[in-house]
Amino acid sequence: MYEQRLLEQLKGRNEIALEEAVSVYEAYISAIVFRIIGSAMAREDLQEVVNDTFYSLWINAERIDLDKGSLRAYLAAIARNKAKNKLREHKTQTLLIQETDQVEVTDFCLGLEKEERVKILKDALDMLKRDEREITKLMRARKKLKIHLRERGICQ
Repeated sequence: MYEQRLLEQLKGRNEIALEEAVSVYEAYISAIVFRIIGSAMAREDLQEVVNDTFYSLWINAERIDLDKGSLRAYLAAIARNKAKNKLREHKTQTLLIQETDQVEVTDFCLGLEKEERVKILKDALDMLKRDEREITKLMRARKKLKIHLRERGICQ
């Protein structure tokens, strides 16, 4: 209900509604952007992606359909895409400047892919019922514990 009211105000080009959206979702969007970009770029670049996300909300408010998902989910998707695009742009510039550091960029990309897989896994876990989620986490923890114990020769 809150998101519907906020979106209607955004569609009406109410600037106060945009300020409210920024106030409510900025920390969430910033966390998403930081998780993707991390320390690979300057703080100003991260803030630029956050600002671009809210600009997209403002420009595309008319096309947003809350029947297809929440405003929070829409903003998260936009933030992820903009952060990935910014990172690609940054990587291209870095490669042009330092062609000899290709191994470092490749390792960084592998780290990003791993982070994306972890995010997908977390999203999937969040869709499970509470009991199912706890069982899954406990099974994973048990598996990790077994690996550590084997490495130390404590169990077989």
